[in-house]
Amino acid sequence: MTEQTPPLIKCQDVSYNINGNSILDSISLEFQFKSWTGILGPSGSGKSTFLRCLNRLISFSDGSITYHNKPIESYPPSKLRKKICLIQQKPLMIPGSVRENLTVVKDWDPEFKTTNSLLEKTLNQVGLQALILDQDARSLSSGEQQRISLARGLLNNPEVLLLDEPTSNLDPRLARQILDTIQSLAFENNLTIIMVSHDHSLLKKYATDVGIMINGKLIETGPPTILDHPREHDSIQFLMKEPS
Repeated sequence: MTEQTPPLIKCQDVSYNINGNSILDSISLEFQFKSWTGILGPSGSGKSTFLRCLNRLISFSDGSITYHNKPIESYPPSKLRKKICLIQQKPLMIPGSVRENLTVVKDWDPEFKTTNSLLEKTLNQVGLQALILDQDARSLSSGEQQRISLARGLLNNPEVLLLDEPTSNLDPRLARQILDTIQSLAFENNLTIIMVSHDHSLLKKYATDVGIMINGKLIETGPPTILDHPREHDSIQFLMKEPS
């Protein structure tokens, strides 16, 4: 009998409460090495909160999360966030150059080292080979800024990318370009992707697994085909209201 490989990340009965309100309610979900999991649900369903629990940006109230079969609390937060890297919905650009935005992590991480050659290589990886490192980052388009945010994350050599609505501010053509880039990078670097998105078509195209979250509860999980053929009543009601 073949021994089953343990999941890269395992969440067991994860809950998050604040001021007496339940934001996450007993979420149990596993993420396999090199998988791409999409999480779908209405606004306010706890999707972004869940992402932030995965790398300890916030501390869950109950349950457990393991990474490489060890509790995430056993990892120093700064090191955990390098390996499980969050790419936010709206890329934050500090005042300054492309170089300064790519290397901003050095302000709080004395171990961070890089070279112009590595920065240029990373820009090339995300399709920004034409950019100049001394260019003003805030003069870039929204799509270019999203790619800068992605490049900044890659410089930490992550194992997991947490994508919080990474294409919500982009037109459909550019959204697919960004996700095509991420897909290529995931293949080249053995990345695991966990993506919150409202776009059914993107999840069908890129995800290997999908979870539907409603009111802080994980209602249904399965392959992307569940978006066309949901089994649970709450999933059916939600998907009927959403554009596919």
